[in-house]
Amino acid sequence: MICHRPKPAVSLRQAGFTLLELLVALSIMGMALALIYRSVGDSARNAHDLVLQQRAMWLAESVLASRNSVPPQGWQESGESDGMGWEVQSSPQATPLSGDKVIPLLRIDLAVHWEASRGPAALRVSTLLPQHELQLPP
Repeated sequence: MICHRPKPAVSLRQAGFTLLELLVALSIMGMALALIYRSVGDSARNAHDLVLQQRAMWLAESVLASRNSVPPQGWQESGESDGMGWEVQSSPQATPLSGDKVIPLLRIDLAVHWEASRGPAALRVSTLLPQHELQLPP
């Protein structure tokens, strides 16, 4: 014996999504897209700041490589290169050694500054260089 069951009546309200459900889904999707957009933008800014920091490091290395010793009066100099400013200051460095054969050392402080995406940025580097003797002509 075959039994036929009557199909339940589908109301129009259960056939699809309501307007409220669609609005909630669109707002959630909008917030997710906004977060993704912000994180991609932050990544791009961070990458650009990293490139600027690398250029500042190259500039610092270049300025320090321009001299292998410092005159007795010291090294005070500043300049600008490709939108980055730099400044060099020197000061005598105390050492535990003494005598005629000991070459005096000078502490070199170099600062490179530039404008990053989040405001001013700076790189500070310090090293020691020997003082060269003043050569008088014969």
